[in-house]
Amino acid sequence: MQSRADRAQELEDTIAENISEIMNGIIAGFGQQLGWAPNENSRLSLYVDNGAEGLVSIGRVATSPNHRAVGRKVLPKDQGCVGQAWAEAWVYEGEFGGADYATHASHFGMPEAIVNGLSLQPRCLAALRIDDGPESLAVLVFESAQPNRFNEPKIKKEMIAFSGYLTGTLKTLAPHLPKPLAEAEGEEEL
Repeated sequence: MQSRADRAQELEDTIAENISEIMNGIIAGFGQQLGWAPNENSRLSLYVDNGAEGLVSIGRVATSPNHRAVGRKVLPKDQGCVGQAWAEAWVYEGEFGGADYATHASHFGMPEAIVNGLSLQPRCLAALRIDDGPESLAVLVFESAQPNRFNEPKIKKEMIAFSGYLTGTLKTLAPHLPKPLAEAEGEEEL
């Protein structure tokens, strides 16, 4: 017989999967709006604030199946372009990396072992923190293997416009996020 705690965990896992599927559909639409080509090796990812634990992936879409899997489910708030965007609101690198990718990636504070294990080592990346007034909610990340896939003003404008839609969606979903995400929003037990 399944315990109450096991059933609750199973329900939370199902809710998390459903939220991820919803967010994947939403950000896939944004990728189409950007004019993605099926073989261009680009992806979009969405990470939400999980309090002290870091930033949790709740959505990822890619033009190539090789780049859809999420590596680390929780990212530290002080590492990578995601952490830099969390701290500074916006990050853009049009011609990132190159032959010595690990050295270039080190300026984002990522351990070399993690950098070397990335399934997509982007040459163009943009990351935008999504805020609702003074509250930071999430980070939206665009990555492409193609240098200068978008120029900075264009991708920033597109991401800012899309973030307005995401803000409302994230605020609506917040009470339904699984533990400990809902706790960060002050919600009661599921």
